[in-house]
Amino acid sequence: MGIRGKILIWFGLLFVLLASANLYFLRQSVLPSFVELEQKSALDNVSRVVQSLDNELDHLDNLLNEWAAWDDVYNYVVTHDVNFARGNLNDDTLVTARVSLMGLYDGQGNTLFERALQLETREPQNISSLFARSSPYFKPLITDNPMANGCGVLKAAPGIFLACWRPVLRSDRTGPPHGKVLMGRLIDAQLVRRLESQTQIKFNLQFEHPASMQHGKKPDQWHGVATSNRLGNAIVDVQDRKREFVLDWHMYDALRQPTGHLVLIVPRRITLQGEEALHLALGQITASAAIAVLILLVLIHFTLIRRLSSLARTVATISRNHHWERRTGVHGRDEIGHLADSVNGLLAVIEKHVAELRDLSLVDSLTGIPNRRSFDLRLDLEIQHHHRASTTMALILIDIDHFKPYNDHYGHALGDTTLRQVAQALARSIRRSTDLIARYGGEEFVAILPHTDFAGTQLVIDKMRHAVASLSIPHAWSDTSAQVTISIGAVVGVPEDHTTSTEMIEAADNQLYCAKHGGRNKGAIGTFPTVQTARQ
Repeated sequence: MGIRGKILIWFGLLFVLLASANLYFLRQSVLPSFVELEQKSALDNVSRVVQSLDNELDHLDNLLNEWAAWDDVYNYVVTHDVNFARGNLNDDTLVTARVSLMGLYDGQGNTLFERALQLETREPQNISSLFARSSPYFKPLITDNPMANGCGVLKAAPGIFLACWRPVLRSDRTGPPHGKVLMGRLIDAQLVRRLESQTQIKFNLQFEHPASMQHGKKPDQWHGVATSNRLGNAIVDVQDRKREFVLDWHMYDALRQPTGHLVLIVPRRITLQGEEALHLALGQITASAAIAVLILLVLIHFTLIRRLSSLARTVATISRNHHWERRTGVHGRDEIGHLADSVNGLLAVIEKHVAELRDLSLVDSLTGIPNRRSFDLRLDLEIQHHHRASTTMALILIDIDHFKPYNDHYGHALGDTTLRQVAQALARSIRRSTDLIARYGGEEFVAILPHTDFAGTQLVIDKMRHAVASLSIPHAWSDTSAQVTISIGAVVGVPEDHTTSTEMIEAADNQLYCAKHGGRNKGAIGTFPTVQTARQ
């Protein structure tokens, strides 16, 4: 064999070795980031489902609160008024309130009313053992502590109930307590479908461990599930099936006893796509080796090694800093160009998934307060609740005056700091746990004030404007004031049957426009459905 042949062979071997080394580096630097992202995404999916169940408990507790603090219920427990029972303690009440379970008990634990329904068919459900005196739930929830209240999970023959319980008090919330009232919602197929639609996540609720976890090696445990601890803890069992994760989150009842299993199957698309892309790139580089060995060492250096090194460094930097919006910057129509395109394609997939996760998150990452999605979910619930109860609510839109000039001249870093300060000042302006302040987008914020009338809304607006003014943030580029100020638009009223969240937001936005048109650093309040404006 001549020198030419030997050189060609050695160059071929060297080429294959270097290509393999670079692909190994890519695999070690990129794929672990994919796995980490998949784990975070899987935990976020579990957290979103758990949060949706927590939200159902919050909605149930708000509904129960109206029954527990009602003079008519208080008097019924004492007098056993037949007319009250005939008009209120019936199947229609459960169906209208969309609750599957309702119970009313006197101070000695005697049952005054107890009913469970399948809401779709109105078929009665057997819960005779749920609050029998021999039931483990009877004393802790009904008789041990007359003032005890709470929410959690109850397990009965029909299935698993989300339930809340409260003492029966007068409408002014004074006692002494006369017994307990309880409401529950069966986690049935209909509720599961609705929660799947809200979260865009498929899940199953099982009484037993998933069959795939009952045998084989012990599953891994991940920490980080966001939960209020009413339903379970922050740990989830995980089985890695290579192509998918099986996640088993343990639910606990009101006595902290194992009750059920929330099971999610999450496909490992990102890692599988990454492995396929890297395998494809390896095949392309290997197939081109026979031609590449004919190229001079200098050309190999400039057309191959240097470009691969640049690609590897760029990918490592992107992976380390999580700048998924960046691209490799390596171009060409050869195998390395295809590899760069494949990596860029994967980075685009990651960027899309990160953006989706950010949009689906319920907390704004910059300000630390709830985000637009959290607000959207809450507003729909409050409109439905206040329409049923025929009570007033308020919606407030807040905009930082002249914020674009502020960003342009002070810089985005200081602009972000100002957004955080204003967000926290607004959050301090509302004190009730039922109120919500959220970032609506950019320099806009939004607040929901349940059970609040015109005067109460005016008081909150005054507090918000004073809180922001007290920050004394300089703003030399404002046409309104030498300091950062806000303009506020609000609407107050009782939602009608056809009232939508979009209509309420538009009405509040119109009031915000009035405040801005009137010179900014002002508040404007209107009523709906017929909007009348009062400026401040």
